[in-house]
Amino acid sequence: MDGMRGMRGMDGTEGKDPTPMGDPAETGRDARARGSGSPDPVSDETIGRWATAGAILAAIGASSCCILPVVLGAGGLSTVALAGTFESARPLLLAVTAVLLGVGFYTNYFRKPACEPGTACATSRSGLRRFSRGMLWLSTISVLALAFFPSYASVFAGGPVVDDPAFGSVASRRVELAVSGMTCEACAVSIQNELAAVPGVLHSEVDYPTGRAVVLVRADAPPGAQSLLAAVDRAGYSAKLVGAEEPG
Repeated sequence: MDGMRGMRGMDGTEGKDPTPMGDPAETGRDARARGSGSPDPVSDETIGRWATAGAILAAIGASSCCILPVVLGAGGLSTVALAGTFESARPLLLAVTAVLLGVGFYTNYFRKPACEPGTACATSRSGLRRFSRGMLWLSTISVLALAFFPSYASVFAGGPVVDDPAFGSVASRRVELAVSGMTCEACAVSIQNELAAVPGVLHSEVDYPTGRAVVLVRADAPPGAQSLLAAVDRAGYSAKLVGAEEPG
């Protein structure tokens, strides 16, 4: 018995069981937790990518009130109801865009890194973080371009309106239309181009803020009111005649 006690005491652990090996999977998780600061964290880069993607989608939605008329109106499709829906939701969508971009910048620049500095985890993620930050800035530029699209959309709505060569040299009559469905300046340019293409129209002006279109037509060969209304309809909007035609 003394000999056995002596054998147990040779390693200084008399009366103690050897340290159990434990579950290998659990041991691996503990090692990762020590290296990263928290067990199995959600990657900051992943959060940032999802937030940035959401910001881009929200910005597209916020500008759809103007994007849809430009895209669908070119094919003569009416966008009045759909564009109006997006226009009413624009403030909310812009707010969502700003919040999601903020999340992207927070996770990439201000949130405490999941990996402890100097660990293998931190070294392997440094390149990924640089890539994520670069993509975040590119996405931010895209989001701003989309969010402010209504401000410069008229550039894509068609070329400058060309007046009839006889404008100013022949007698004209003034026709005024009330236009429904416009959501930005691009809508006005599209309608103006369609009106200018109607035979007998000398000059046309469409004002987005007031929703009015003023058309000067030839007094000797004026187009019918239905021709003007059809031109507005081809642009994807609706209109009605305001009052009677007046001499130009």
